[in-house]
This record gives sequence, structure tokens and C-alpha cells, in this order.
Amino acid sequence: MSRDLTPLRNVLSLLKDNFATVDDQAVPETIRKEIIDIISNCRRVLEELDELLQRHNGGLSQALRWATTGSQDAAKLRWNLDAYRGTLHLALELLKQYVYIQDHCLE
Repeated sequence: MSRDLTPLRNVLSLLKDNFATVDDQAVPETIRKEIIDIISNCRRVLEELDELLQRHNGGLSQALRWATTGSQDAAKLRWNLDAYRGTLHLALELLKQYVYIQDHCLE
């Protein structure tokens, strides 16, 4: 599971770096701040998921704990991650529309 989340972690890092340094005129401050907040929330959930996986790594007792509580905790974190990912998708779509309007309608 951790290996499957690595590409998402990498993309979030690239997005955060790009939005932290983007010109204010190119992207409205409110949209930029919202996107950075969503990215931070996604990264926090990924960290929590990594910690959960580490706590349940190895040994029979950890496997039993994973079966009883760990998998449920992971499902909650994945649900949170999916919600943030959906919100991030909407924010990026809004940004795409904003850029289109700026480039094609307000000339």
C-alpha cells in the first residue's frame, strides 16, 4: 500500500512546490491558498497512513491488530484521502477554467 501511494506523494510534492512559488497574478490568492491547504491535508493523511502501516508491520501480534483495527483505520484514512483528492481535482478544474477565461475572454 505504501509503495502504491508513492506516485501520489510525488505529485503532491511537485504541486505544492509549484503553487508556493507561482506568480500571484497568474493564480488568484484564494485559489492558490486553497490548493496549498488541500495538498497539505493530503500529505498529512499520507503520513498518518505511513505511521499506521509502520505500527502494524511485522509479527503475528501486529497482523492480528491489523485484522481487528488497522484495516478499518486504513479505510478511514483512504476515505479522507479520496475526499481531499476529489476536492483538489475540483480546485484544479476551477483554476483551469479561470486561466481559460483570462486567456480567451478577457483580452
